[in-house]
Amino acid sequence: MTLPEKLDQLSLSTMSRQLETTISEAATRNRSVTATLEWLADMELEARNHRAIERRFKCSRLQAQPCIDAFHFHHHKTRSQNKNRILRLLDLEFLHKGTNLVFIGNPGVGKTFLSKIVGWRICQANQRILFTTAMDMLNHLLASQVDHSLVRKLKTYTEPTALVVDELGYLALDQQTSNLFYQVISTRHSQKRSTIITTNTAFSDWGNILFNTTISDMEVGYKAFRGDLIRSIDLVSDDFRFEPEVTAKVLRHKDIRLYEVPISYYGRTFD
Repeated sequence: MTLPEKLDQLSLSTMSRQLETTISEAATRNRSVTATLEWLADMELEARNHRAIERRFKCSRLQAQPCIDAFHFHHHKTRSQNKNRILRLLDLEFLHKGTNLVFIGNPGVGKTFLSKIVGWRICQANQRILFTTAMDMLNHLLASQVDHSLVRKLKTYTEPTALVVDELGYLALDQQTSNLFYQVISTRHSQKRSTIITTNTAFSDWGNILFNTTISDMEVGYKAFRGDLIRSIDLVSDDFRFEPEVTAKVLRHKDIRLYEVPISYYGRTFD
């Protein structure tokens, strides 16, 4: 068995292909045996990393490999205003910390394109990522309940290092799809895996999307709850985040409905 054949058998295909050329060039440059072996090893590692990135991309469903140079910051004022913040995302510090990203804006401002730029950067870092629309993911999970494969299919969305959920809010969720979405996000959050969400809907309306309600004034509406109910909820926020947290956790109770009651008032005067 020749040396190239032995290298192939050891799955060192790049070293096998480059062996003769590298040895010949090393002799011309008077390189040592150690330097030549290191050169071959570097070529093998580079080729393996390239193949790994290609596998990551193929499994990611990104369908494109956009770079930040294609994101025209002058296209819309929101892009130019957030340029530095956007560029900092490419260092992937948020990924290492397990921080989530949410891109909110009107149609056409580049939310999906930006999420794919970040997604491709994650692929280049040889990290596992999956791109999906919210409805594709939820329809996939709904279908898995029929053949009792939900636990296995959930792992498709909970195990990648990063998950991009595009177009959240395109359609409101019913109780079943809301529960599935919650399972995905809560599992990823507990495992400190980053989720990137794009949406046209402001945070104040997320309760309506996730729980199919029509609450119009979540932030400043006066709230009244039964004491036993509010004591049964594990609340963690101690600032204005209390508003969406308590709204969402109350709405998750199947037997409880929230009602908005219109009121009238007279503005105070300074007399």
